[in-house]
Amino acid sequence: EESPYLGGGSQEALPGDEVPEEEQEGGEEQEQEQEQETIQDEEMEEIAEEASERAMPDEDAHDAEPIIDTSSAANLDDQDCTIASADVQENLRVTPTFAASFPGSGARMTWNLITALTGAVTAEDWQIQTPTDTERVAAIKTHHPHPHGRDWPDQADIGGPKDWGARKIKRGMMLLRNPLDAIPSFHNYLFEVEQKLDGHSTRAPVEEWLKWRDTPGDIRCVRTDGTGFHEGDIVRDYALWESPNGAEWNWRDCAKMCGANPQCEFWTLERCCEGRCRLKKNKGRYHEIVDPDNDYREGNYHMDCIHQTNFVQELRFWERFVTFWMERFPVDDRLIISYEGFTSGDSGPEATERLANFLRRSDGLNVAENENVPCIWEKVVNYRKKSNPVLDIAKEAGYGSYNFGEQEASRRRLQAAPITFKREQLRSDVIPKHVDPSDPNSHRTGSKVRPYTQEQLDLTVAMLKRLMKKYSEVKELVDILSMYVDKVKEKQPSN
Repeated sequence: EESPYLGGGSQEALPGDEVPEEEQEGGEEQEQEQEQETIQDEEMEEIAEEASERAMPDEDAHDAEPIIDTSSAANLDDQDCTIASADVQENLRVTPTFAASFPGSGARMTWNLITALTGAVTAEDWQIQTPTDTERVAAIKTHHPHPHGRDWPDQADIGGPKDWGARKIKRGMMLLRNPLDAIPSFHNYLFEVEQKLDGHSTRAPVEEWLKWRDTPGDIRCVRTDGTGFHEGDIVRDYALWESPNGAEWNWRDCAKMCGANPQCEFWTLERCCEGRCRLKKNKGRYHEIVDPDNDYREGNYHMDCIHQTNFVQELRFWERFVTFWMERFPVDDRLIISYEGFTSGDSGPEATERLANFLRRSDGLNVAENENVPCIWEKVVNYRKKSNPVLDIAKEAGYGSYNFGEQEASRRRLQAAPITFKREQLRSDVIPKHVDPSDPNSHRTGSKVRPYTQEQLDLTVAMLKRLMKKYSEVKELVDILSMYVDKVKEKQPSN
């Protein structure tokens, strides 16, 4: 089945955004590649500059008549604010909202903020039993379409017993984090589950990270039906002797070459004559070929059709995640936020205010006033300045502990815990142990060093640039991705 998601890059890709051509006499192609890379960098800079000049529609708050009174959730003044615990409200009916994040992106911090701002609980998608449940929580946390997220019901299941309401939700927020930080954090989670450790307690040793990072992942190639081919501009033309076996191309190997070239949009393989594997872009007119001795194999670019490691696979999932949520909701019903924006002392209060404004568009919630947002941000997020931070105020309903063995088993059951958990009263007098100042919602101990090869850094930059180009009109996203590109380029490669 053809994947609806776009992606790119490969573990096999060489530094830069293109797979280099064969060397030619005089080094002309090397010069052309360097010139092309320079042009691409200039294009990305222009995209970022143009995006920064465009203003997105104002996120005006739409007042709604609250169904419940949550005014006691934030009793604030100019000096301090008290954030009370939040319980499940059986009569709560709100506009359902997704809080989507890639695993390892600090989602707990966002849930904490949502609860502190609204006095209403959040829930995990695995806990939702019926479409009605989606209206009883301030937001529904999800990692979809990542494999560790919950699958959505098929169109045919809507209205039936398998329908938990995902497809009826028309608004959501997307939390991003630099993939070079999010992916190691996700690996720490996998390590804790494997070792049966408490959640957010331990970072995986560096040697475990390196082993997991370079372990081969899954490979999936697809091709389209038919025996003809489409016209198009040739990106790269591979002769028979350039095939993996040096004798002939098979369609899967040709598809992998397309997956390894960021410029490739589709591939064509002629089965007779010269038998070339051709990578193309700008798909044109289709030519049907009915000759059984000279037909074609063809397929579109596929993000998973490469020999990839766990790291490269997660990088593809990160790109898929962004693409899915950017296409899911229109601009007025979508909020793009970043982990870095929330945790920065300069932008944290402003980012939290944007979150509060977005939540006000959900009928049925009573959101704290913007004048109180900086205080809420200080207590929930800014642990570096607070000696008595509020922790875990947004534990998912239904989970009383963070034993990851039990939690992982629970989240893998579709019949997850119902939303009946009454939250513990918050205590601001308890100072948490092992708080990582750079990761305010993690108590993990251990080395933070996570090495990357030059190849992996180049693949990350290429992926971010593809998204910048695809969504060049979306200022919020371009600004975040541009920041990530700069951060990746600052990293020093290692083995």
